[in-house]
Amino acid sequence: MKAAPEPVIDPSQPLDKSTVLRAVGDWVRREVDLGELLERVIDAVTRAMDAERCTIYLVDRARGEIFSKAARLPEIKEIRLK
Repeated sequence: MKAAPEPVIDPSQPLDKSTVLRAVGDWVRREVDLGELLERVIDAVTRAMDAERCTIYLVDRARGEIFSKAARLPEIKEIRLK
């Protein structure tokens, strides 16, 4: 069985929320590298929302914190909150 083609989001075209949700669903099923997956999601969501910045927070249960894993914040590498 042939694999479905990789979802492509044309950077020159505006994005709507349903396009982003379909693409993210496809990426989650295909991508094994969490960092790469989160970067793709950040790029798509930032463009779809016409935002300047975007952050995804993950839960670190062992430390009792949430932390940023991927972000469009060039001046900050990671954010951790208790």
